[in-house]
Amino acid sequence: MLKAGVARIDVTPPTGLRMSGFAGRVFPSLAVHDPLWARAIVFDDGERRAGLVTMDLRGVSEETVAKVRGSTARSGIAPEGLLLAGTHTHSAPRFWDDGTLSEKEREYCQSLPEKLISVVGEAVSRLEPVKVGAVSGWSAIGINRREMVPGVPVTWAWDTDCRWLAMPAIASQ
Repeated sequence: MLKAGVARIDVTPPTGLRMSGFAGRVFPSLAVHDPLWARAIVFDDGERRAGLVTMDLRGVSEETVAKVRGSTARSGIAPEGLLLAGTHTHSAPRFWDDGTLSEKEREYCQSLPEKLISVVGEAVSRLEPVKVGAVSGWSAIGINRREMVPGVPVTWAWDTDCRWLAMPAIASQ
């Protein structure tokens, strides 16, 4: 029987960090409008586990990915069985150090792997029997400056009592 577990953790940086995304922004963040989340879903088919971590971040460094994947073995997920993906928001700090990161920015970047490892572990602790399905439809999410394409597939997971657990993937065009 297929099982899945979901969890999320707040990865909002403290104010005062520079945001990534466009060169015209010359000042650091001044406030938090909405929290930034990292969300994990882990699937277990009884033989192996696989996970997906989506982050409200522009992306993360290869070093962060390696640290998180290297620590998932304790959760029963092989390194190649874990995908980390950023939403590419321009309202989050950058995660690569070109020698210009402040100490506060560096501390934030260094704190992120443990948060991501933690959210994967929490998702594993919440594994429960699920059904998985796919639908296609229309969404107004992510169409800014893009062609609207009808019928984009969406994957859903719900528990055996038909309570929705997660929508882990939206295929975008």
